[in-house]
Amino acid sequence: MKIQIPNSLAVAIIFLVCGLVLGAFGYGVWVSQDVATAPKVAELKEAIKIIKADLLDEVPWWYVPTKETSMVGRYDPQAVYPGLTLIATVEADDEIAVKVVDFDGTVLQQWDPDWQAMWGDATHIPPDRIPKQKLAAIVHGVVLMPNNDIVFNFDGLGMMRLNACSEVVWRLPELTHHSMVQDSDGNLWASSHIYEEEPIERFPHLKTPRTVSSILKVSPEGKVLDELRILDLLDDNGYRAYLFMGSVKPSPVVGQQGDILHLNDVEIFPADMEPGLFETGDILVSLRNINSIFVADAAFEKIKYWLTGDFVRHHDPDFIDGNHISLYDNNNGGKADSSRIITIDARTDEISVRYPRNDGDRFFSRIAGKHQRLPSGNVLITESTAARAIEIAPNDAIVWEYRNIVAPGLLGMMQEAARLPAEVTAESLATSRKTCNGS
Repeated sequence: MKIQIPNSLAVAIIFLVCGLVLGAFGYGVWVSQDVATAPKVAELKEAIKIIKADLLDEVPWWYVPTKETSMVGRYDPQAVYPGLTLIATVEADDEIAVKVVDFDGTVLQQWDPDWQAMWGDATHIPPDRIPKQKLAAIVHGVVLMPNNDIVFNFDGLGMMRLNACSEVVWRLPELTHHSMVQDSDGNLWASSHIYEEEPIERFPHLKTPRTVSSILKVSPEGKVLDELRILDLLDDNGYRAYLFMGSVKPSPVVGQQGDILHLNDVEIFPADMEPGLFETGDILVSLRNINSIFVADAAFEKIKYWLTGDFVRHHDPDFIDGNHISLYDNNNGGKADSSRIITIDARTDEISVRYPRNDGDRFFSRIAGKHQRLPSGNVLITESTAARAIEIAPNDAIVWEYRNIVAPGLLGMMQEAARLPAEVTAESLATSRKTCNGS
């Protein structure tokens, strides 16, 4: 049984332990004259975090206390858009899962990605980013392939394809992260990072080592077909100022380090969508840390549209048609902790709110979050940090609500939820499992 320590005493113990650990660490570095300290600093931070959480009996940030007891809340079978739902979640005991569920919450298919077991030998990751804990990375970005394999990102660590029996088909050793989308040709697009240790003459203000935002186009077989660099595109199109948005103090040479843009989504204008200002192959990009989105041409040479608008630390922009974009505005730092789904008219930059349009319908995800506009006019919203998915009818009524309850009184973070096409059924999933295990 765990002893409950008063918070005041716990804080005092934390300071004492951290002081001893820091002192020992500093002495060790001084004695060894070891200058390659980044991995050690990362380990030290992780150790302090674990000590603090254990003493205060805190749950990790990917869990949320709840009084709810039912996985499925509201459900109107006549109003939902038909189909199964693909979800990516954190489960009990720091496990992660990708699941296909029906409207009753029954799990019809589950994949169990395990970083340590499936990619513990990775050598493509910078030393300070090598996972040290059981929950190495959440699944951030997942696509169900036509044969019911999944392709997903271990967030910030790499891309992987699993068959229906959670067996590894291929691994892509790139620093992929956040969302993933499949284009009309079947290729996969994802956000990625390029890790660089050498200075770039073109961008002398970027300190090293650094991670540079890029977009990867990947074949279904796991081969990189193209890599598009965000920095170069912005500089070539007259948006150089946005590379200095993180400046914090005046200096003869302004230095930038870290994730200055935070690329968190890329979307491709589909071949079957009615064109307008945007057309087939155009690339829609989301840059969270500068509260901006833009659309580039298919060659990734010209920026056709740019908006730094009335949205804060947003996610998941999607093309609605050739002139309109839908966006998940996290509104982190806005009024009353209320996120929004908004519509942008790219011809005028006018923004309208799709949901919520009433104060009583608020939802909020301080980070992450996805949304999917369905053919019926419904919208499926992933309230990630609340571990909930809701389907909204055109009149704003919640017609389906799913909570990721992982233990009594505890929810596990839900990275995304997506309604699947009609051809994905319990029977087709079962057939795929038989194929992959040879039975």
